[in-house]
Amino acid sequence: MVTYLSVYALLLFNSNGIQESDKMVKYKLKTNPVGQIYFPKEIREELGQNLELIANARSALIFPEGEPINSILRSLGVIKKDLENRLKLQKTEAQQPTVG
Repeated sequence: MVTYLSVYALLLFNSNGIQESDKMVKYKLKTNPVGQIYFPKEIREELGQNLELIANARSALIFPEGEPINSILRSLGVIKKDLENRLKLQKTEAQQPTVG
């Protein structure tokens, strides 16, 4: 069984709260036959080797080990706004009449 995981990488604040980048990137990942997930080089370089993960039934949050909670919450706020914008665009596209 192959499991797909969408990851939103927000490279917004480092552990000192300094803005590094405000680029929102979405990656589609899949597990290999033994259940391991490969993270793209950009993510590994930004987040480092030691990570923490908080998950529920539908999503997961991955962040550097020891990252301050206030930094994580700021990043989540930006991710939430991006998802809300994507939802709006999705609804708008669904309402567009098809040509053909």
